[in-house]
Amino acid sequence: MEIGILGPLTVQEEEVSGMLTASKPRKVLALLLLYANQVVPTTALMEELWDDEPPLSALTTLQTYILQLRKLLSRILRMEASEIAREVLVTKTCGYMFRVQPGKLDLHEFERRAEEGHKALAVGENDRAARLLREALEFWRGQALVDVKAGRLLEMHIRRLEQSRLSALEQRIEADLRLGWHHELLSELTALVVRYPGPRQSPCGSCLT
Repeated sequence: MEIGILGPLTVQEEEVSGMLTASKPRKVLALLLLYANQVVPTTALMEELWDDEPPLSALTTLQTYILQLRKLLSRILRMEASEIAREVLVTKTCGYMFRVQPGKLDLHEFERRAEEGHKALAVGENDRAARLLREALEFWRGQALVDVKAGRLLEMHIRRLEQSRLSALEQRIEADLRLGWHHELLSELTALVVRYPGPRQSPCGSCLT
């Protein structure tokens, strides 16, 4: 199962894909994927859905959304819903956990390559750093979770992810500059200055001084 959150939210197995159209179940799925392989407390899911004013039926409604997600995953993965509940979208004592296999979530792959690229840059392995950071950035297909109507918690995570993206971009540009690719970078740097005006917003301010 291939899962993407660095852009539109996508869940796909080979040629089969699908997504619920209702905004609240999509929020639940997005938060579970941001914490893939970790338990997301029921309280956190409720906060994302209803801020500080959950309805009396909040727990029952959340359970309904989980059932809808399991049915979706059952169709995509061609598995029984009961198997999905045991192996993929699992109920825990205080919440839920979405299990993701290694290499199947774009966020994990971005973070892994970005971290390796950062380490390579720190020890002067500029060719390897540039390659790893470029590979990391290729996982981005636009703004993270661009098609999910984010609540308070998701908004916080989306901002954090964008900062991680900009950090990887800045490091990739630094690696390219160390390799002497100044002319090749000129048009990209010009576009970035326009997109992020001002010294505080520019992801490559240190590269331009």
